[in-house]
Amino acid sequence: MPQVSDSDIRAAVQALQPATEQFLCDLIRFPSVPGQERAAADYAASRFAEVGEVERPPLSNSLRDDEDYSSPVPGIEYDGRSNVRASVAGTGGGRSLIVNSHLDVVPASQGQQRPFDPRVDAGRVYGRGACDAKGQVAAIYTALLAAKRLGLKRRGDLVAHLVVEEEVGGNGTLALIRGGVKADGCVVMEPTEMRILTSVRGAVWFRVICTGKPGHSGRAGDTVSALKM
Repeated sequence: MPQVSDSDIRAAVQALQPATEQFLCDLIRFPSVPGQERAAADYAASRFAEVGEVERPPLSNSLRDDEDYSSPVPGIEYDGRSNVRASVAGTGGGRSLIVNSHLDVVPASQGQQRPFDPRVDAGRVYGRGACDAKGQVAAIYTALLAAKRLGLKRRGDLVAHLVVEEEVGGNGTLALIRGGVKADGCVVMEPTEMRILTSVRGAVWFRVICTGKPGHSGRAGDTVSALKM
């Protein structure tokens, strides 16, 4: 394996900055809100094929029966959808690592102008998902491409997971876990202001049913407020 210094790595990444910027801008243009990630996933899969072996692990509606399934936006289907997995095999004898990020984005805010039209200003890319988390997808792509160009070899396997439906509970990653995916370690790429976090807040989904007795405002004494019960 060639000897590669930190300065060599920095130079390789810097040389890829225009390509990284273009990759991210292209990815932002896909309005990949939960349930509508296919076009973004297709594009990411085609680009990650440049740096690793790409697979498309399928999802199915049976995921809804999983005890850890997170209730998403009503009407979302899973049959016919898939995650993206890009693998770079190691030389052997090393520990494996998964790097995880997601392709879905939160829907545009009310009144937001052209959310999926990327804009570059002073080296920063703006657009829906640039921070959470298409920028991280671009960073993974850049790291793998730089390593390939430098001829870097790892003993352990390195696997990139680009998942769907993270924004509504993590069902894309859940599907991969239930498929038997394992590794010695995992780094989840989320915006953290460059800090390494070893834990994260959780989320609990629940539904509350309120009951009451409706009636006309002129006969308020005959009604029962569901909110006051």
